[in-house]
Amino acid sequence: MIDSDRKVSLETRRNNVLRLLEDGKWHSTAEINSPEVGGTEGTRRLRELRQMGHEIMKRKHAGHDDFEYGMMK
Repeated sequence: MIDSDRKVSLETRRNNVLRLLEDGKWHSTAEINSPEVGGTEGTRRLRELRQMGHEIMKRKHAGHDDFEYGMMK
């Protein structure tokens, strides 16, 4: 079982990722995994948001091997 402090932290990070994506712009994996947003498991928070019914798109970042993520308004 997840202790309450850890659960709040995961919910906070998931909410941070959601708020970032709600601007309708594309965001890099590095940005989502930043300490200020989703932390080292920011992309895991993306999967959780998808399971909750949020439509999060993924595309290859132009000129890189990395991906970008976004939610359209």
